[in-house]
Amino acid sequence: MQELVSIGYTKKAHGVKGAIRVSIKDQYLATFEEIDVLFLALKGRNIPFFIESKVFETPYRVTFEDHTTREAIEPLTGKEILVQKDKLILEETPDDLIYGAYIGYLIVDNTEGEIGTIRDIQEFPQQEMAFVLYQNKEILLPLNEYLIESIEEDSKTILVNLPEGLLDL
Repeated sequence: MQELVSIGYTKKAHGVKGAIRVSIKDQYLATFEEIDVLFLALKGRNIPFFIESKVFETPYRVTFEDHTTREAIEPLTGKEILVQKDKLILEETPDDLIYGAYIGYLIVDNTEGEIGTIRDIQEFPQQEMAFVLYQNKEILLPLNEYLIESIEEDSKTILVNLPEGLLDL
């Protein structure tokens, strides 16, 4: 099964011809411009939707093949948008984002073992945070020099020593 990466989410319907507004994370805008299929997380499954047309001005919009009415697109609002990992166009990581290159790395805690793979990294006022799927829910883990013990480039693994109780939040 192809690995998928979350690049944003669908918003509400736009107009009456089946267009839907989408919110795409900035680092994935180049990917969004080039791809012709998006996967939407529906009822626990990732369903492919082929793109008929896209609008690259605010608000970003997309129309899917076989979804040409507002009624057809309504059930697709508020869904996570995913793309195949091998289709990503990775832009240069901003200089101020220290850990941005580690998306896709596995986080392993000294005590808990495997936590999950980093799905996204975003900068917050105090530090960068990794978005990780842990026990079927997305959690945020802080990334900083005090918690990271080592980064293994070959195995794409980050060894951390998380404070007790952090995963229970």
